[in-house]
Amino acid sequence: LFKEGDAWKQRLKPLMTRFNPQAVAMGEAHVQSVIEEHLQGWRGGRAGSDLFAEVTALGLRIALVTGYNLDPDDRHVKEFGETLVAYKASTMNPDARRRLDEFSLDWRKARDLPRVSLAFYEFHRHVRRLDALVREIARRRPWADPAREGWFQSLTGAGLEGSALTNELNHLYGAFTAADYTTACALGELAHAPAWMEKLRGAEADRAATLVLKETSRRYPVAMVIYRELGEPLDIGGETFPAGTLVMALPYALHHDPAWWERPTEFDPGRWERGVGERAEAAYEPFLKGPRRCIGQDFAQQQMRVVLTSIFRRF
Repeated sequence: LFKEGDAWKQRLKPLMTRFNPQAVAMGEAHVQSVIEEHLQGWRGGRAGSDLFAEVTALGLRIALVTGYNLDPDDRHVKEFGETLVAYKASTMNPDARRRLDEFSLDWRKARDLPRVSLAFYEFHRHVRRLDALVREIARRRPWADPAREGWFQSLTGAGLEGSALTNELNHLYGAFTAADYTTACALGELAHAPAWMEKLRGAEADRAATLVLKETSRRYPVAMVIYRELGEPLDIGGETFPAGTLVMALPYALHHDPAWWERPTEFDPGRWERGVGERAEAAYEPFLKGPRRCIGQDFAQQQMRVVLTSIFRRF
C-alpha cells in the first residue's frame, strides 16, 4: 500500500500475473473445488454460530490453497494460517483503547498507553512467529500443487526474502479478508431478502450474485477512508491544491449521498438492473480507479460470487 518507485514495482510485477483476468478465469474451477470441500463440513454440522468466523475460515482455506498455493493440511501451513488470522483480528480489536488507528497525542489518551503498548507487543509477536513460519515453509515447500505457482512462489521468485517477504505475504492476507467482510455482509443482508435468496438458487444465480455483491460493496465499502498524495497540482472549484497535498476519498460518503442515490440506506440489488445513472456510477468506488486500484478486484469478485452461489445451492 505504501511503497513507491522500484520497491512498489518489485512487489506488483510478480503478483499481476496471478491477478490478471485470464489467470482468474482459469482458476475458477480450482476455487470452486476448495469451496465445495469446505461446505461439506457445514452440511456435516461442523459450522459454528458466528457468521463472520465461518466465512473467515472458508476464506482462509481459499487463500492458502488457491492464493499462496500451500497444502492446508501441512502442520506449518496450518499454523501460518492461524497466525495470519490472529494478526488480522488484532487489528480489528473492538476496544478503542487498544486500537492503534485510534491512538493520538491528545493528553487524554495517555491513560491508554499501557493498552496500546500491549497491542504493539502482540503485533510484533505475531510478526516474529510469521517470520519463523515463512522461513520454514520456504525451506520445506509444502505446495498444494507443485505444477502451479502461487503468491508465495511469485514473491520469492522476485527476490523477496526475510521480513520483506513476510510483510508482503501478511499484507496479501489482510487485503484478501476484504472479500470475507463483503461476503459476510451480503449473507447478513440476504437473511432479510428471501426473494434474492431464491434468485441465487435459480438458473441465473451468477447474475443475481453479481448484483447482490455490487450492492453489498456500495452499502458496506471495505475502506471508509482512503488517503492519496497528489503527484501534480489539482484544480477543484477554482482552488488549486499543490503537488504533495494529502487528500482523502470517502467511499462510504460517496456511496450514501442522497444527491446521487435513491434510498441510499436501503439494500436493493435491483437498482443495478434498473440503472443508477452516470453520476452514481462515477461515485461508486469499492475498488478505486487508476494505477493504484485494487489489483485483486477480479479474484475477489470471483471468489465472492462462487461462495454465494455454492452456499445457496446447498442451504
